Amino acid sequence: MELSWDENKREVTWRKRNLDFADAAKVFAGFNVDHVDDRFD
Repeated sequence: MELSWDENKREVTWRKRNLDFADAAKVFAGFNVDHVDDRFD
């Protein structure tokens, strides 16, 4: 998977939230579990 982003937004997000967009691919590369949310509000 190839991801792209705005470098300015990446920098702002890193400073505000300590989250780096460059790490996003790791989220999609690992083990994932899907679960249907069948709750009713």
